Amino acid sequence: MKKQDCEIQAGKRWVEKHGDFLRKTGCHHVGRRFVQSPTVFVRLSRTKKLHFILVCKPDSHVNLYETVEFLTAQGVLGIKVVRRWNGRYAEIFTYRYANKLPLNGDPSALKVNWCELIITREDSGDILYKNAFVTDFEVTDTTVEAIMRDGRARLEG
Repeated sequence: MKKQDCEIQAGKRWVEKHGDFLRKTGCHHVGRRFVQSPTVFVRLSRTKKLHFILVCKPDSHVNLYETVEFLTAQGVLGIKVVRRWNGRYAEIFTYRYANKLPLNGDPSALKVNWCELIITREDSGDILYKNAFVTDFEVTDTTVEAIMRDGRARLEG
């Protein structure tokens, strides 16, 4: 059995065991990895009526990113840019987002909401951070920063 398979099974057991409690407390779960079986976690989260924010990488979600690129080319992808001073230099936070995207290439694929954050150092143009998530929370100009903050909290904690 592959290590990833063990992680998927452990993740499923965790959601099955703790999902009802988390839903009652108003919490949601944030996942760092769901590479090989995202549909399992999304479906299980929905069964438990549990909100989720899960990492979404381009190499493991090719069809979803093809949709993102199509929306980008059409000029309809949501974008929000925020400049922040960190005490030493300015950082540019570029948020991109879209709602109701197919999770995979299956015609009956589950729909998820997607958001990405790229943090760039303003003076040099260096990319300091880049990551994306899928979620069941609606992503808008108003909510995208909070969703990304919650997703990043799991990764940096």
